[in-house]
Parts: sequence; structure tokens; C-alpha cells
Amino acid sequence: MSSPEDRPLGDVRSAADAEAPAEREWPSAPMAVGDMSRRALPGAQLAAWAVMARRLREEVIGGDLFSDPAWDILLDLYAALDRGDRVQLTSVASMAGVPPSTGRRWARKLVDRGLLEREKDRRDQRQTYVRLTAKGQEIMTAFMVRLAAKGLPSLLN
Repeated sequence: MSSPEDRPLGDVRSAADAEAPAEREWPSAPMAVGDMSRRALPGAQLAAWAVMARRLREEVIGGDLFSDPAWDILLDLYAALDRGDRVQLTSVASMAGVPPSTGRRWARKLVDRGLLEREKDRRDQRQTYVRLTAKGQEIMTAFMVRLAAKGLPSLLN
């Protein structure tokens, strides 16, 4: 099988492509933030930096000119996965800088595409968490690896 860098982004396949329920419970809690025993995701710091850059862009230029909620959600969830953070479904809208109904709609689209999955809180069934599926993680990792391989531009020439 070829490496993620060699495949087109749309051609990333995983076991998550098989039918899986939209609502699912995970057997274990995420690792603690800063847990050095887990392997860092390739490009996770780049994803976190991109999220910060997008927020700065909105602060300086304004948020009404730009909108890419699906990408914002994927970037934020990739960075959160690396940190070991759980993300509530209700936080998706603020992640993307959109109204709650728009955030829920985009999360639903990402679930339908097999990139996100939902998890009910075991103690409080009213709370729902979202995270990248194996397929979503694989696609984001492939993107970050390929982007990093292109190298960084000279900054502030």
C-alpha cells in the first residue's frame, strides 16, 4: 500500500469507510493533555497555528469576508485530538466562527461524509462530543504531511 504522501487526498481509505453508526461510545477517555506517552500527530502544531492565523485574520480584517466552516472544524478537531481534548458538539460553531445552527449543519455534513463521529457523555447524556473518525484523522494527517513536505516559505522577506 502506498504512503499517505503518495495518494491523492480524495483517495485516502481506511477501515472507517465501512459502515459505522453515527452515534458511538468510545471505551476509554482521551489521554491527559501533555501526556508524553502518546505519539504526536504529524502537523498538529501547524493545524493549531492555522487556526490561530484564521482567528487573527478575522480580528484584523473582519470575519464577514471569509467563511470556511468545514475546514475550521477539521483543523480544530485535529489539533484537539493531538492535545487529547474532548470537544463538545456545541463548541463546533464557535470553532468555525458561525452561528450554532450553521455549526450543527456543518458537523452533520462532516459526520455524513465519515470524517467526524459523535460520542454521548456517559455521565450526562445531554452532552455530545465530536471527534475525527479514523478516516478524518487519516485525511488530515495526509494533508499535513504533504503540506509540510512542500516546505515553509520565507517569512517577512
